[in-house]
Amino acid sequence: MSVRERYKQTEIGMIPEEWEVVKLGDFLKLKGGNAFKSKDFQKIGIPVLKISNILSSGNIDLSNCVKVKEDKKYNLYLLNEQDIVIAMSGATTGKIGKIKKEHLPLYLNQRVGKFDITNPSRLYSQYLYYNVTDSRFIEKLLVNAIGGAQPNISSRQIENLYIPLPSLPEQQKIAAILTSVDKKIEVIDEQIAKTEELKKGLMQKLLSEGIGHTEFKESEIGRIPKEWEVSTIGEVVVISIGRDLQEEHFSKKKTATHIYPVFSNTVDNQGLYGYYDFKEFEGQSLTVVGRGIGVGTAFTKNGGYGAIGRLIVLFPTKKIYPHFLTEYINYKIRIFSESSGIPQLTGKAIAKYKCPVPPIEEQQKIATILSSTDNKLDALRERKIRYETLKKGLMQKLLMGEVRVKV
Repeated sequence: MSVRERYKQTEIGMIPEEWEVVKLGDFLKLKGGNAFKSKDFQKIGIPVLKISNILSSGNIDLSNCVKVKEDKKYNLYLLNEQDIVIAMSGATTGKIGKIKKEHLPLYLNQRVGKFDITNPSRLYSQYLYYNVTDSRFIEKLLVNAIGGAQPNISSRQIENLYIPLPSLPEQQKIAAILTSVDKKIEVIDEQIAKTEELKKGLMQKLLSEGIGHTEFKESEIGRIPKEWEVSTIGEVVVISIGRDLQEEHFSKKKTATHIYPVFSNTVDNQGLYGYYDFKEFEGQSLTVVGRGIGVGTAFTKNGGYGAIGRLIVLFPTKKIYPHFLTEYINYKIRIFSESSGIPQLTGKAIAKYKCPVPPIEEQQKIATILSSTDNKLDALRERKIRYETLKKGLMQKLLMGEVRVKV
């Protein structure tokens, strides 16, 4: 049997012959939340889900949400576990999340829509969730969003969108497969959170108490081991600011002469901007401050490194070990920035900040301990990426029936 005999062309693409293409509005209604007023907000009460609480990752973050007093008149806006919600205006327009048990109780605010299924015998909630979070659906949704300073989309526009609809048992099987991958990702997220908490505790202890010390002293930066010194960052590093690259020295790809990595403001594994053939940085190690205010990354492999734009580069002297300095910056520099009220860091500001200077051997030991935790985090994040890639591939094939499941 040929593909053409088993599949049919529809307005959303090729799907199995026995599947339907249906308009969302025939199976659900998009319900809006209540227009809570600022005068209703208080410190204690039931949280209110606003558009800003729906993250681009699809997660719900209630850490900074507003709260209102519990009242029966708001019962209509109480959310339930597994409810699917969507941000309908602002910078988060089109972001979709799912309510979990730990989020409850929770009220729905205006400009946040809830997918209310009216025909559950034909449309399975979890199958709907994977369809509306599929990149192809989001792309169509955003085409309809009205642009401007505050982009927004209406309930009717969302209800007029189409999705493929297999039989209910096949919907449930597809959803079960994708849910199993999501559960793997959730476990990894929990492991990442625990490891980050462990790293935070280790940083707090090692960067103030060191390793094996019994005598301590008070200093400008607090209680530290007696053997440690205190210095300004400017005294233990040479500070440089990213530069504009000369076209003749720069290449997006590594070549025989363009061999020195150049980093941009996203300082991480994705922050590599290109390659340079100018040898000014040859053989030097560096710590870079970027990827948002005060996040540092150390590069200590053989070879030279350059930076562009507003990236601040710290070339450590013999007094300071690059990875130790990086860990201290990641631990303290945001506190410095926030306490000084400076919206962005400058080389001059960083130079004035105080930092501990343990013996170089102890710096290396501290950095090694903290790096082992970083290595575990890197492995977990890579594992998460693999599962996210697997999920994306499965969604592309399962949601259009390219790969069928047995029911």
